[in-house]
Amino acid sequence: MKNYYIYGTKEINFNSLQEDLALLFKCTLNEHDSSWWGIYAKGATKENLNIKLYPNFVEGEGHHVENKNFNYLLEIISTETSNIASNSKYSYQLISHKKL
Repeated sequence: MKNYYIYGTKEINFNSLQEDLALLFKCTLNEHDSSWWGIYAKGATKENLNIKLYPNFVEGEGHHVENKNFNYLLEIISTETSNIASNSKYSYQLISHKKL
């Protein structure tokens, strides 16, 4: 069974978040550009953990989550439970958690 998490952060520096997550999860996050997600970073680990960091607000699309205080959202899909909020040097708040 997989866990699907979405976290929000008020941090405004995309590059700093991306670097921190790459170190934290020991993976490479590759940047992509999408009209729906905006400029986002996506990566995976050998342990079958998938990560996506993307802006909460995208011009022409609006906010991805209702809480407009979050600048970036972090999506994690993993077979393990996620404890990003206590492991990162940045502050993340859990928005949702579902079992897939």
